[in-house]
Formats: sequence, C-alpha cells, structure tokens
Amino acid sequence: NVQASAPAARDALARGVASGLGFVYDDAHESGTAQRFGRAPGYPVFLAALDAGRPVPTATPARVKVAQSLVGALTVWLLGLVALYAAGPRAGMWAAAIAAVYPPLVVLPSYALSETVFSGVALTAAFVLQLAADRARTEAHAPVSRTVLLALAAGVLAGGAALIRPAMLLYLPLAVAWLLIARRVTLAIALTVAVFAVITPWTLRNLRVHERFVLIPSEGGV
Repeated sequence: NVQASAPAARDALARGVASGLGFVYDDAHESGTAQRFGRAPGYPVFLAALDAGRPVPTATPARVKVAQSLVGALTVWLLGLVALYAAGPRAGMWAAAIAAVYPPLVVLPSYALSETVFSGVALTAAFVLQLAADRARTEAHAPVSRTVLLALAAGVLAGGAALIRPAMLLYLPLAVAWLLIARRVTLAIALTVAVFAVITPWTLRNLRVHERFVLIPSEGGV
C-alpha cells in the first residue's frame, strides 16, 4: 500500500478540524487502498486556522504561502538573534544574511509542509531555554521564579514543536541532560513538566480513539 501524500493528508485533517469534525479524514480525501495514518496535530491546526483545506485545494493556497513566508522571515531574524547572543554582532549579521538566502528556507514556505512552522517554534524553544540557563548562571540572586518561568515557556514551545513534528522529542532528553550536567535540576524539571503538560492531552485522546498507547502520531509511510 502506498501512503497518501503528506500535504493531501494534512489538508484533509485541516478540513476536519475547520469543519468541527475533529482530526478525521473526510470523504474528499482519496487514498485508494492505502491506510489513513494518524498524524501529529500541530500543522493541521495551523492549516485549519487559515481555513486552508476548504475548498479541496489543488495547490498550496496563497494564504498558506504568505503565512509561512512570514514565519520563515521571523525564523531568519531568530537565527540572527541566536548568533548575535552567542557570538556578537558580526556573527548575527552573517547568520541572518546566510539564512535569508539558504534555499530550503526560501523554498519550503511555498509548500504545505510543516518544516517552516516547526523550525521557527523549535528554534524559539531552544533559544528561550538558553536564556533561562544563562540567567540562572549569571544572576545568582535573580528570582528563581523568573528562570523557572522561562524554562516552562521553553517546555511549552518544545511540546508544541513535538506536536508539529514528533522528531522534536529527541530534543528533550538531550536538553535535560545538558541542564543536569550544568546542575540546573529545577530548570530540567520545569522543562520536562511543561513538555508533557502540552503533549499529554493529545496522548489521552489517542488512547481513547485508538484504544492503545500512541504518544503523538500513529503515522507510517516511506
């Protein structure tokens, strides 16, 4: 069996969400004899917010291209900001300049693929966590609640990124290990709690729908 194309499947799920039916494939989604795999909910929700699945699109709608181009532009600025924070103004300028002409960042917003949105959310999560760790290290007498709030925000963003592309789950153990090595146990706990607070409702939904444990997606494919 050949899996239905990812854009078509996400469009179909977006139509279901926008129509109030939930994360279900509608009759307009033709998949032949292929199994209709479950998918992570984040990107279909993004498309549904733009009402991008209705009517059934024959190409990526212009409003999706515009929205993703804006997200991509913000990601370019974010990459420049990360480099500026890490290595100074010169590095920030070069990072932003290279990102602005990097072919995948330029081309991907034209397609109904989740990479553009995922990249922006994932990078923001990593940057906010870095801010939390640095503030905890440099501001010895800073209120703990402030650094914890940053770590919680990073966890919410990381959880949201995982609901867009589950590969983000690989980030969590690495980030927690990094915090533990730096003796930032409180931040590690805050990050973990926030990530699972975002993911758990969807996992419970999967348990009810699929009657078995599925952390985020039940997707298969190539």
